Amino acid sequence: MTLGTFSMLQASAPWDTPRTEVVGYYDADFNRPASTARLYKRIHAAATRVCAPVVTPSTSTRQRVRECVDAAVAKAVSEVNHPQLSALHSATMSGWQASNEQLAKPGV
Repeated sequence: MTLGTFSMLQASAPWDTPRTEVVGYYDADFNRPASTARLYKRIHAAATRVCAPVVTPSTSTRQRVRECVDAAVAKAVSEVNHPQLSALHSATMSGWQASNEQLAKPGV
């Protein structure tokens, strides 16, 4: 069993206090894909809460939130530094990029 916690920071304006959320992974069993996936979902959910905008999101705000979430998840995965979690993150990001490319192609 691995013990630990990590936090995710949102890039914020100089006058703002950076927002953080601690996610524990003491209960993660990286030998079980379902356990690794649950931790990844918890990391993503925490990143979404940390990065969520205060105002109604516009297209540009949604893009900034998405970039913030992606950066926070990547930072958290890096801090955990476990091969199974890193592999899941890489596969997830590759899937999102492929999905976004399909959406960007006209007529598809």
